[in-house]
Amino acid sequence: MREEINTFDLGTFKNIFGTLFLVSTKLETIGNKFLGELTTKQWFLLATITTFFEEPPTISEAAIKVGLSHQNVKQVALRLQEKEFVTIEKDKKDNRVSRILVTRKAFNYELKSRKKNEKFIEELFKDINDSEAKLCLKILLKLSENIDSIKIAKK
Repeated sequence: MREEINTFDLGTFKNIFGTLFLVSTKLETIGNKFLGELTTKQWFLLATITTFFEEPPTISEAAIKVGLSHQNVKQVALRLQEKEFVTIEKDKKDNRVSRILVTRKAFNYELKSRKKNEKFIEELFKDINDSEAKLCLKILLKLSENIDSIKIAKK
């Protein structure tokens, strides 16, 4: 793997690294404006729960899926609960565990905004063809795997 990296100018990788932060910030900013009553983090948590879980996930399970800490997911879920998009309930089998349940309001929101969301995605990815999109996804998944494998030494 090291040999492949050395065949490229390290400056290109630094440029990609910085661009990832820039795109992330821009996406969060425009997403917050576009979504209206939800933040991008709230929307992402809801989308993750409804897409990847058959049963209401625990806060910890949701945290792993969205790549945030348990505490951050709990805070996002509490804000969603205030807006009546989810309820947070103690697990019936283990009272120490809290589960996030999506409400009818969240499902109605998704149905109501589906066409608007699809138009946003189309606009976001305009002028990007199928092969470019597939390559981008492949690279982002590799980056995600690399991030997961990096061990940060504790100080």
